[in-house]
Amino acid sequence: MDITVKLQRCRTPLSSADVRYAAQQMLRAYGVRRAELSVVFLDGATIRKLNRDFLGHDFVTDVVTFDFQGYARNPIVRRWTLDVSWRPASGVQRLAIKVPACIDGEIYICPAEARRNAKLYGEPISRELLRYLAHGILHLLGLDDSTPAERDRMRQSEDELLSLLGTPDTGHKTQE
Repeated sequence: MDITVKLQRCRTPLSSADVRYAAQQMLRAYGVRRAELSVVFLDGATIRKLNRDFLGHDFVTDVVTFDFQGYARNPIVRRWTLDVSWRPASGVQRLAIKVPACIDGEIYICPAEARRNAKLYGEPISRELLRYLAHGILHLLGLDDSTPAERDRMRQSEDELLSLLGTPDTGHKTQE
């Protein structure tokens, strides 16, 4: 797996090695065999511009994910895992989607938002950052969070991945 981690005008308590390890474990938990993944930590102004320019949302956000599978940047056709005997890692439920055998994408994370949300929810910032990483990876695996039911499933899947990494559950609840 090719996983790169970059810091742009911000600080994070997680090392690049921590982020790479966590991403590898999360991807392996769902049976992803190959990945080209870039994880970029950005300041609030830069992620706001990214969110506005590409998603039409003019506000600072916590995480933005781009999936390059099937797009002009990467002409490789998405290959799906079809092995029905495959079982996810212990403690991780099979997603109700086809999980790609290979992913190619970028995840942009804003540590400033993680600090704000960690304080709001009583979470360690490192766990909040890992939650954003899990969120981005789950989007790359095909999970959506547009409806309340999808948001619940996303939160459950994030919690499962955080448990897999051994981060203690602090009872983080999203405020609607």
